[in-house]
Amino acid sequence: METGAVIETCYSNANGNFEARNLRTGTYEVVAIDGLSETRENVTLEGGTASVNLRMGGSGSGSSSPKIGTVSIAELKTPEKARHLTQKAREALRKNHREEAQKAVEQALAIAPDYPDALTTRAVLRLSANQPQAAIEDLDHAVKVDPSFGPAYLVLGAVFNQMGRYDEALRSLDRGSKYDPKSWQCAFESSKAWLGKREYAQAVEQLNRAEKLTVRGMMAPIHLLRGYALMGEKHFEQASTDLEAYLTAEPNGELAGSARAALAKVKTLMVEKPDTLVLPAMTGVFASAAH
Repeated sequence: METGAVIETCYSNANGNFEARNLRTGTYEVVAIDGLSETRENVTLEGGTASVNLRMGGSGSGSSSPKIGTVSIAELKTPEKARHLTQKAREALRKNHREEAQKAVEQALAIAPDYPDALTTRAVLRLSANQPQAAIEDLDHAVKVDPSFGPAYLVLGAVFNQMGRYDEALRSLDRGSKYDPKSWQCAFESSKAWLGKREYAQAVEQLNRAEKLTVRGMMAPIHLLRGYALMGEKHFEQASTDLEAYLTAEPNGELAGSARAALAKVKTLMVEKPDTLVLPAMTGVFASAAH
């Protein structure tokens, strides 16, 4: 975990309850994860028992039914200020305020140079700045500090994909999925590696897995890559359906022009010569589809 050694990881039951035993006196961070939703709470044990009440953010569906999710308990070691600055950096990055994100994450690492979450956040910034080797150095540092920190393996897989090192990407992403089996991002990034290897059936399998794990608002890039993977398998009707779904969701998106060209080609090939199909290079459409 980002805050120190993971003491225990468990699943909540169908009622949303969980229990951890044999923890020594100290302060811990409890992290509950359900798909893309995450919530955290600190709890101090001074002997005996303690309880913590975590409420997940709404998914927008209006459902309040409990769900089975993962719960991690980590002994707090990273200063609160470093954690706050890293959160600030992530929020800035989501808004594409890269200078603000860079400043905040550097401040966090000045306080806590071994903080895996900050190292991983800086790696994302370095990857977007086309500095893959520097990103790898940060991610290697992060997993040496905490070998079970799943997000570092996810970003490492993205770095290797960008570099065309697809086998290494798959190894990293398999490790990330082990520590976060509900990560749709790991499945999605794995599909990009399989596309890079021209192994289209495996790519479709990973995209189907990503679809099951993700939320409705993130389906567009899955439709796009699955459309290309199905083109590779020469399943043109299914490819057409996915490409049309992408264009419905992102009619003015950065990759909409490429998707329209691919869709036009699919419709032509459905009635002409399927063997003439040439897919885009991984470093083009595929490499940028998730970002």
